[in-house]
Parts: sequence; structure tokens; C-alpha cells
Amino acid sequence: MAHRRSQPIGIDDVLDCLLAARTAPPGRYDVAGADELSVEELMREVADLLGRPFRQIPVPVSVPALEGAIAAVVADEDRPLITALLEGLDDDLLVERNAAEAVFGVRPMGFREAARRALPGIVDARSTVDGG
Repeated sequence: MAHRRSQPIGIDDVLDCLLAARTAPPGRYDVAGADELSVEELMREVADLLGRPFRQIPVPVSVPALEGAIAAVVADEDRPLITALLEGLDDDLLVERNAAEAVFGVRPMGFREAARRALPGIVDARSTVDGG
């Protein structure tokens, strides 16, 4: 799973694409971020942005239920949600024709910038939920 690649897109870019979609021809469009990253690269970036060390425990096989349980404990998140997300990572999540810029005129930001913008809201929401 760690070698699967994806193109995460920032929420600001998604919102800009949705606004631009009002004037786009009807159809189905795929949008994606600027970077193609493995799960490991995504986790390393987020750990760096949070100022935390990245720790990896190699396992010989992928068992999403087990990985989900471990990730849920480490991330202090909902186990069924994390497990479902991990199960969806069996294949690359890459788009062939990114409509973000071509159709909607939105030049997607890189993952690091998108994560940098998103993390304060996530951290703030978690501390509110956790009572902090």
C-alpha cells in the first residue's frame, strides 16, 4: 500500500473548481492535485508539518483491518473510518485528464501547501472535540 500513488487535492482548489463548474459544459470531470505521492510520502509531509517524527513499522503483508486498528490508535481517530480509507488504497488514485486547470482554470497547489493550509483547521477541530 505504501507504494500506491495518489494526487491529493487541496480543499481550496476543490472549492475553486466547484465555483468554476457553474459555467463549464455539463459532464463528468476528474480533478486532482499537482503532486503524485505515495502514502509514505504523504505521511512524511504531514509529520514534518506537524513537527513530529515519522515512524514506520514495516509489515510483510497488507491487512487493512490490522493496519486500520493500528493507524486509528496512533492517529487517535475512528477505527472504522481509518480502516475504510485504508481499504481504498489498494490501487493508484491518479487521474488521466486533470480538469482542474484545463477546464476550470484552477492551477492546483502542491500537496505540502494544501496540507499546510488544512492542518490548522484539523488540529483546531480535534482539540475542540477532545476538550482542549
